[in-house]
Amino acid sequence: DWAMTAFSIGFSTALSAETAAAELAHGVLEAFGGEAPAGGLLWATAAAGMDGFRIGHRLLERWPDAVLAGTSFEGLLLGGRAYRGEPAVGLISWTSGDRAPSPFLVESELFAPAGRHPGEGLAESVARAILEETGREGLADDDLLLLFPDAHGPGDAEIWLRALIARLGGTAVAGAAASGPGGGACPSWIFDERHPGALVGLLLPGAGGGGRPPIGSSGASRRASPWLQIDRCRGRWIDLLDGEPPADWIRRQLGLLPTDPIEPHLDRLLARLSAAPSDDERSASFEPDPRDYGERFVVGLDAHSGAISLPVETRRGQRLAFALPDAAQARDRLRETLQGLPDSRALLQLACRSRDESLHGDLDLEHALVSSEVSTAATIGTLGPFQLGPGPGGVPSVLVHATVLVPLGDQP
Repeated sequence: DWAMTAFSIGFSTALSAETAAAELAHGVLEAFGGEAPAGGLLWATAAAGMDGFRIGHRLLERWPDAVLAGTSFEGLLLGGRAYRGEPAVGLISWTSGDRAPSPFLVESELFAPAGRHPGEGLAESVARAILEETGREGLADDDLLLLFPDAHGPGDAEIWLRALIARLGGTAVAGAAASGPGGGACPSWIFDERHPGALVGLLLPGAGGGGRPPIGSSGASRRASPWLQIDRCRGRWIDLLDGEPPADWIRRQLGLLPTDPIEPHLDRLLARLSAAPSDDERSASFEPDPRDYGERFVVGLDAHSGAISLPVETRRGQRLAFALPDAAQARDRLRETLQGLPDSRALLQLACRSRDESLHGDLDLEHALVSSEVSTAATIGTLGPFQLGPGPGGVPSVLVHATVLVPLGDQP
């Protein structure tokens, strides 16, 4: 008979590794009717340091047959509130079944083999680790791949993610950036082996039940300029927008005088990038579907020429619009995204670290909103500098200032 995989989520803020492990174990056994889990993924806040690994070791002593892995993040979303700068751990666990997840780990030393492009090297290493772990020759369209790379790991995440998708096919991908104490390497581990800076992942075979696995993505900004055409650019630098230096457009949209500095405003300014338009899309009414553009923070400014830099390659003819964070739209879009997802046993909420009190005036608001909207599912989430999820055209991409929502398991 087909075996249903059940999921459970537990969390602890205990300072003692033994106490935290006991709390997590009690919750899992209660959720599974006394049955030990087949595996688990442990998330810790960066402030917890190596406690995540110690807690995992205690859990392995209780469940020697389980496959456990873990890593840490800048912050966690647990039990309706956010934890950042304080110890907290969350455990996603599952029972055995035909669609039971498979955790895996890719060591940081394998990210860029000698003589290979970092993106190609990481994609090849991740693909090999996944296929070796699952004993499969390839992945299916209804599989779901969760990836948690180190935020400061080698290589451009956009490049290796694109290369990985090309290697594995049309598999759905979601994830978030992991972080270690003090912004250092994340203390990733699997079983009783520690691998600082490694990529931890989770493959959920057949998560879509024969169709595309549902992944929701919600932005948090409003357009703050017309759609402009990139007339001249150099890789990641944009020199002219509709015939003017980008800095001139930014000053007008922000209401700044010619002598006012722009730099203090760049930490909030985003750029929406659409695909290169056809001739009939160059009108002032051009407005792409939100699923057809990506967003990036403006990360550089040449004060002399007025050029700006984005952390992604640009092309002449591409359309760009500036955007600013908007709390009301963030909440509305989050609710709309939640309403479009199926009921599930558990829900992952992978959120940008800037969607906190700086946006809403309340650190816990977005997680509390999600927890209240999906009262039938246990929720757990992360806070980090970037997320992985559906970008333009539904292609897995690096996302910023976004929340990615991933249902796990069928509704009980």
